Amino acid sequence: MTQYLPREGFRWLSQDEIERLNIMNVADDNDEGYVLEVDVNYPTALHDLHSDYPLAPQKMKVTNDMLSPYARELKRDLDLKETSVEKLVPNFNDKENYILHYKNLKLPETWYEAV
Repeated sequence: MTQYLPREGFRWLSQDEIERLNIMNVADDNDEGYVLEVDVNYPTALHDLHSDYPLAPQKMKVTNDMLSPYARELKRDLDLKETSVEKLVPNFNDKENYILHYKNLKLPETWYEAV
């Protein structure tokens, strides 16, 4: 690990503090950091740029209707069964109540649109 983990002084922000918070003004090496619960939309304009590794993965079950035509064909050819195991899946889906560290919202390009 290249960064320190939080160890003390945890507290909830008041509604007033949340409304005044601008994470772009919080230094990456600040003594205080933030873990946020946010609703975000992944801009369509970034889908091609991020197609190899989308940001904000979700733990979810992958169903047949989520597979591409190629993946369905491959699954059929290899005689693979459907699984009920949840996996961490990078995707472009809208996120509700998504929890992340504030630095992830400060990436060089604005990858999200606030809902």
